[in-house]
Amino acid sequence: MAFKFKEKNILEEIYKASYKFLSPQTPSETFATIVEEGMRLIGADQGSLFLVDKKQPKRIYSFPKELSFIKPRRVGPVFKALRMSRPLIYDFSKNDKIHPKLKGWGVKSVMYIPLIYQKEVIGVLSLLSTKKEKIQEDEVRIIMLFGSMASLAIKKTQLYQGISDELEKKRAFVSLDAHELRTPLTSINGYLQ
Repeated sequence: MAFKFKEKNILEEIYKASYKFLSPQTPSETFATIVEEGMRLIGADQGSLFLVDKKQPKRIYSFPKELSFIKPRRVGPVFKALRMSRPLIYDFSKNDKIHPKLKGWGVKSVMYIPLIYQKEVIGVLSLLSTKKEKIQEDEVRIIMLFGSMASLAIKKTQLYQGISDELEKKRAFVSLDAHELRTPLTSINGYLQ
């Protein structure tokens, strides 16, 4: 009975997090929301969002900002999560294979969640904790469900941005075309008068 109650609370939390994606947001607002809500759902205190660009992960948002100065290594977990298309969990109390720059920050555990859209990995959400030594299995399931919604939000934002860019090009073309049409008409009108 208690487990169902806990499940209900989890679903409510995921619903609250994903509800924020329904309002119109800029790409940077969407990326910040994904990281912040992912951190809130599992109690992490740092996080990053990587999107695949030309088959390479590119960090597009991080909290705190200092995290953005750490470059993912080709043999590191970000690349591994992209290749394997499954979550990776690292407990650094038992494993000392941690990025050298993270050692001094007191990171105890990290979760890397691949963001998948139509069977294609489009990015990785990394969530770091300086408090938790071990990430629980139910937290992985929570963040995987959240990751599915985050993937949809990313695609929605990318599509919206693409449409906005195309509409701006269309407006510029119509404006230029209208100007070019006015110029010969003015000459013809002057000649006729």
